[in-house]
Amino acid sequence: MDPTPIDITDDNDATDHLISTAVSGENSVHDVTFQFQLQQAIQASLKPKTDEEEDFMVYFKGLVSHETVTNNIKMSFVGIGVAICDSTGSCLFESSKSGLLEADGDGGRGAEGDRVELEALVEALGVADARLRLKRVRIVTDCDSVYRYLTGERHSTNHKIAALVDKVNLIKSKFVYHALFHLKQSLIMFVYRLARNAIKSETAKWVGSNSDSDVTVTEQCRICFEYLETGQLFPVNKCQHRYCFSCIGKHIEAKLLDGKLPECPHEKCDSKIGIESCKKLLKPELYRSIMRSRVNEAFIPPTDKVYCPFSDCSALMSKTEVKVHTPTSSFITVGDTGM
Repeated sequence: MDPTPIDITDDNDATDHLISTAVSGENSVHDVTFQFQLQQAIQASLKPKTDEEEDFMVYFKGLVSHETVTNNIKMSFVGIGVAICDSTGSCLFESSKSGLLEADGDGGRGAEGDRVELEALVEALGVADARLRLKRVRIVTDCDSVYRYLTGERHSTNHKIAALVDKVNLIKSKFVYHALFHLKQSLIMFVYRLARNAIKSETAKWVGSNSDSDVTVTEQCRICFEYLETGQLFPVNKCQHRYCFSCIGKHIEAKLLDGKLPECPHEKCDSKIGIESCKKLLKPELYRSIMRSRVNEAFIPPTDKVYCPFSDCSALMSKTEVKVHTPTSSFITVGDTGM
């Protein structure tokens, strides 16, 4: 017999209904027990979680921008974006900060960006702990180096970065639960915008204008670590990781020459770079040459493929081509191609 439907709007009414059903013999004891357990499960799922049971998402982004301001003075600016959301995606806290980049004599290539990213995370976790009094947090980052610092896979020789990592770990220990997630940049673009807008606002103060049109924000290519204007960086279509055109062009060329469709060079990112994008980023003659090689390779059966043994060549040929261009010799045994 099918279980009798239950109105879950009132716990007591539902329980009374189940008991009366059992007494009247309309259902078996097994059916009544099942319905009672189902009722409890439904009510538990509908019960709102308390702050101590709910996981809150912590998003952060720290950017560095090198600008030329009034009288050709070069200055370095910092922008930080922070957002904290509940489990439904509703934003509980959002802020941005800006300022001048503090000189770091201990810095290496890429150290500035990592340091500002960690400073943004310290800011975000400080708000989650001291201001919002959260107990459970999920920390989200798109920065591979920061992710590796926090998981212990990588250790920095930069004393400021090491001190910031220790500070982050100290704050994390105050939460009942914390977890770290490495996501694509496209999924946290809102904190990117907060950081970028903070830099624009700060730069405007130094160029003597309140108009954003007079401000050019630069970003760092994560391959060569050069700072370039945003328009000089290529955004991978799906994930939006950004690299300078020179670096991404070399990456695409190497992958295509290897016979592979290039992926985003960001570690652990599997976004593909489409053929149309490849065509735009390579010189026309280079693109045609690579594509011609790929087409020729496709027409050679796998069992007939032979590669030139010279380390600086490795050109692909077919066994038929090799035999045609190999001079006959009495020293060559039957079946030997003479390569």
